[in-house]
Amino acid sequence: MKVYRADWVLPISDEPRADAWVATDRGRITAVGEPASAVPPNAIDLGSVVVMPGLVNAHTHLELSYLHAVIPPARRFHDWILEIIRLRREYPDPADPHILEAAQRGIRQAMAAGTALVGDISNTLVTHPLLVEAGLPAVLFYELLGFNTPDPEGVVAVARARLAALPSSADVRTTLAPHAPYSVSPDLFGAIRGDVDRAGDYTSTVHLGESPEEVEFLRSGTGPSRDHLESLGLWT
Repeated sequence: MKVYRADWVLPISDEPRADAWVATDRGRITAVGEPASAVPPNAIDLGSVVVMPGLVNAHTHLELSYLHAVIPPARRFHDWILEIIRLRREYPDPADPHILEAAQRGIRQAMAAGTALVGDISNTLVTHPLLVEAGLPAVLFYELLGFNTPDPEGVVAVARARLAALPSSADVRTTLAPHAPYSVSPDLFGAIRGDVDRAGDYTSTVHLGESPEEVEFLRSGTGPSRDHLESLGLWT
């Protein structure tokens, strides 16, 4: 067992504790106490620091780290998304070193900032080995798109097979996720949900209600999202 003393301990589930200590055993917290007079004599004094649980970033796009500071602000969310799509096409290979190195930097920055768990959204799964190698626990959401998909069950089956082919990792769990209502058909939503239930996955994720344009699309089927789907020949 190890005991650490600090000027502040933030249990998060309880009030902050000044001049307190944390006891751990084999990587698990076993006790939190105060004041300093009650600290076991073998405690490691961390000094003037705050001890708190690791941070959780529930929504990252590590494979898009290479776009950091590249895309300018836009007046409409829809225009911003179109610029992301355009720039992603400049790097069609998801394993391009430019993409992987930026994702690795993002992982290092997250860990240096105290992040202990991420929910990473991925269209390509290239971040799976990077997370495993870095030792950053994660739930990796394999994000699917398809608004006019003739065989949604087949799309989901292929995606699930890709997840099954990944090396097993106790720290990086995987599941399927739909992208958004303007990019995923109701049938594909249903196929993903059915697969997640059958697999016993405990969670999924979806982008929802991110802009006025999306709200308009959901309410009336009109607006820039509809126009974009029509321009791609995907509207039904």
